Amino acid sequence: MSKKIYELTALIALVLSGILAFFDFKISLGILVASLFSMANLYLLSYSMKNMLKGEKKNAGRMMLVSVARFLLLAVVMFLAMRFPDQISIIGVAIGLTLFMIALVIDAVKRKGGA
Repeated sequence: MSKKIYELTALIALVLSGILAFFDFKISLGILVASLFSMANLYLLSYSMKNMLKGEKKNAGRMMLVSVARFLLLAVVMFLAMRFPDQISIIGVAIGLTLFMIALVIDAVKRKGGA
């Protein structure tokens, strides 16, 4: 994955959480926390995709650990949202976890359009 995806995800998270901070700070904090975990998830996903494209069979155990780590990241952020509902909103966490997908769609549209 390119560095632009990470920058775009961070920019979307900052702008969205900045706007929502005026309405509810819990949602804003949920977006920020979840977008950090989301970018770590994106990094692990790109790592496993690179290894998968190489077609090396010796890294199968490492790829399985990366997949488990990705699910654990999601479980940790959801646990944090459920453990501290007065500080982190689960709605903000859901939005923050999907921000990297929005950034991927924006990047794909820009590449297809030739811009």
